[in-house]
Amino acid sequence: MMPHEQFKAGAAGQPTLLLLHGTGGTENDLMPIGHFLAPHANLLSLRGQVTTQGRTQFFAATADAQAIMAQVSWLIETLLAHCQQYRLDPQAVIPVGYSNGADFALAALGAASPFPAAVLLHPTTPLPLTLQLAGKALWASYGTHDDKVSGASFAALAEQITTSGGQLTIFRHDQRHNLNITELRRAKAWLTHFMEVAQ
Repeated sequence: MMPHEQFKAGAAGQPTLLLLHGTGGTENDLMPIGHFLAPHANLLSLRGQVTTQGRTQFFAATADAQAIMAQVSWLIETLLAHCQQYRLDPQAVIPVGYSNGADFALAALGAASPFPAAVLLHPTTPLPLTLQLAGKALWASYGTHDDKVSGASFAALAEQITTSGGQLTIFRHDQRHNLNITELRRAKAWLTHFMEVAQ
C-alpha cells in the first residue's frame, strides 16, 4: 500500500468501492461512508494528486480535458495495480465520489473504463469531455439549497450523462452541499439493488 491510500478487504466475491474524496479531503474521509453503503465490499480510497490553494483535489475546477484525462490515466493505472495486488476484479469496481471526487468518478466512468456503475454524491458541473456511458448505471444526489452547485449546472450535468448513454437515477433533497443520512440511505438502497442484479 502506497502513502495516501487506504484499503480494507471485504468478503469473498464482493465488489470493490473506489472512494474519491471532495476538495480538501483525504483518503480517510469516505471510508466510513463506504462501509455504510456496502458493509461487505472491498474498500479502496485514494487521495487526489492535485493541490489548488493548499487543498487536495483530483483535478482543478479550471482543468481542461487533457489535464483531467491525465489524472484519469493515473487512476486507472493505480487501480489496476491494486486489483492485481489484492486479486480484485476490475470489472466489479464501483467509484463512489463526493463533490470533486464525484466529478472525477464520472470522468473515469466515461473514459472507457471497466467500471459498471458509479455513485455521485453532489457532483458539481458538466465535464469538458466526451463521455462513453452506454450500459453504465449512475446514481447522483443534489441539494436544492446547494450554495456551490446551481440547479442549472446540475441539470446540465444530468443531461450530459443521459445524452452520453448513462442510466441515471437522481435523488434531490432540500439541503445544501453537505452529505446527509437520507441520501446515504437512498444511495445504499440503489447500490445494494445494483450489486444484487449484477451478480
